[in-house]
Amino acid sequence: MRLPFVPGPSDVISAVEGVREGVTEALALVPRLAAVVGRVESLLDRVTTVVDRVDGIVDRADAAVTAVEGTRRGADDAIAAVNTTRQRADAEVAAVEGTRLRADEAIAGVGATREKADEAITAVGATNQKADEAITAVGATNQKADEAIVAVGSTIARSDEAITAVGQTIARSD
Repeated sequence: MRLPFVPGPSDVISAVEGVREGVTEALALVPRLAAVVGRVESLLDRVTTVVDRVDGIVDRADAAVTAVEGTRRGADDAIAAVNTTRQRADAEVAAVEGTRLRADEAIAGVGATREKADEAITAVGATNQKADEAITAVGATNQKADEAIVAVGSTIARSDEAITAVGQTIARSD
């Protein structure tokens, strides 16, 4: 039967020296560990600063996108107004054409009335009055059409300005 191993004094001294060397090496690592922790803290501070800056950039980008959206809505409204003005101008032009057709019909009526001598004098007076009213209406319609065309030009200019502003806002946003 074999006896269990019992360490001798040299074994104990050797083990203590090994522990002492391990403790010495561990203590030598403590300053390096403190330096690493300091650097990690510094890096965390920098990361926090970068994240804060990114949050600010995201907020500014959100504000810019919101502003661009508002400008886009304004441009859409301006375009809709231009379309409405164009439709009104088209309606006025159609009204002028209708007035012209009625004036042509009145002139044809004057020619038919000439054939009837007794009715011609009375009819000519009435027709002249209607023709004067038609000419006045044509003048008023022309004036309204001119005003509508000027308004269309003004609206187009404002629309161009709005579109330019949208382009500049997009450029600034980019």
